[in-house]
Amino acid sequence: MEKLKIESGKFYRTSGNLKALCVGQLKDGRFVFECLNDMPRNKDQIIFGDQDGKTAANDSWQIVAEWKEPKRIHGFINIYRGGEAIGGLRDTKEEANERALKGRIACIEIEVLEGQGLDGSAQ
Repeated sequence: MEKLKIESGKFYRTSGNLKALCVGQLKDGRFVFECLNDMPRNKDQIIFGDQDGKTAANDSWQIVAEWKEPKRIHGFINIYRGGEAIGGLRDTKEEANERALKGRIACIEIEVLEGQGLDGSAQ
C-alpha cells in the first residue's frame, strides 16, 4: 500500500468517511485538518494528525486517503410488488417503460451519490 502524503490545501477522507481539508502544518510537524460535514454535531471539527494522517482522536477521525468526489448516479428504475426493482437502472423513463415487465407498480427517478443509500446515508 502506498504511503499517504499529506499536503496543506488538499482534501482527505477520514475513516468515518468525512471530508477533511488540511489547512496547515504546525511547527512540531503535526498537520491541522478541518473536517467538514460532521452531521451529528452540525459543525466542522478541527483535528491534528501526524505525517501519516494518524490522529489522537477516535478511529473515525483518522485520515485514510485523498478525497475523491463521489460519482452522481441518476436514472429510472421499475418497481414491482414486494418492493423489488427488476431490470436495473435506465438512463431515461422511456427506456424504463420499454423494459417494464407485467406487474410493474411504479417507475421512479433516483439521484444519489455513489456509496450512499437513497436516504443519503453512507453505506
